[in-house]
Amino acid sequence: MSIEYFGTPIPALTVDNIRELLDAISDFNEVRPVRRDESEVGIGFRENENSEQETATIVLRSEQVYVGFHACHGDQRTRFLQFLESRLKEIGCVCQLDEE
Repeated sequence: MSIEYFGTPIPALTVDNIRELLDAISDFNEVRPVRRDESEVGIGFRENENSEQETATIVLRSEQVYVGFHACHGDQRTRFLQFLESRLKEIGCVCQLDEE
């Protein structure tokens, strides 16, 4: 079972914002990207034995940010969500990610 977070970025994300965020996620030293396309990245957490397996999925669309955690610890979720919300603020977006 996944733990899912959704948020609406204000203002909406542009194509350049999405690309910049995906690059930042891929470069975040706590994760390893295992899959990526133009609006989505699958990551594994480096500290896990199975870091080459996708344990979280991030989908970035102009009107919605989705993060689904499939197999990770609560502290990993917290650190990643703080990182992502910080990066969103850096590009000028307010986006509260709420658990659903």
